[in-house]
Amino acid sequence: MRLKPNLIAAAALLYLACAACAAETFPNRPIHLVVGFTPGGPADVPARFIAEHLAPLIGQPVLVENRPGVGGMVALNYVLAQPRDGYSLQLCTHFDALNTILYKNASYKLSDLAPVTLVSKYYYLLTLANSLPVDNFDDFVRYAKAHPGELLYGEVGAGSAQELIAHELEKTAGIKTIGVPFKGSAQITEEMLAGRIQFQVGPPIVVKSLYKDGQLKVVAVTSPELPL
Repeated sequence: MRLKPNLIAAAALLYLACAACAAETFPNRPIHLVVGFTPGGPADVPARFIAEHLAPLIGQPVLVENRPGVGGMVALNYVLAQPRDGYSLQLCTHFDALNTILYKNASYKLSDLAPVTLVSKYYYLLTLANSLPVDNFDDFVRYAKAHPGELLYGEVGAGSAQELIAHELEKTAGIKTIGVPFKGSAQITEEMLAGRIQFQVGPPIVVKSLYKDGQLKVVAVTSPELPL
């Protein structure tokens, strides 16, 4: 993940410029930055980084508010129900676009959203629980083939990167695993540490410190090099 303070400054200026026509004193109260997933995950961490650096630029607190559920739709529906005054913002993810395709009766359309800037990019890691008796990708595939339908992986909703990459892995490697839904990546990691979930396909920010401490294993990445 790469976050650029200069982009945050640009975003802050855009917020101010957009609001100037409506109220010269904007902002004169705290701004809420809503996240559609649980604390500690790949959406929550950059949101808190933005809040920390944006607040002194605009002279008002920026409060991160977690509203997990339905692949981010709980949070987005909440934000869209607020006054369009610049005080309720959403840290969007790829879910917000995918949900308009996955759900026939989605309560919003993409034109309801006004993007400001890109804040992060992720590669993904195939991370294994230490309880799984394999240490590399080839052994993982062999083990999965020998135990079809027994390995559980964590995902955070239909259309999540965890689910899509896991399905592609199943197709490519010829294995069968079972997805278990959670509200956030941090919960998946906790279950892996406890040995109740065997693997996840997740962003480095979720597992980096645990991998370095030897509490989890990484056997494959979606990037040309290991982003840890």
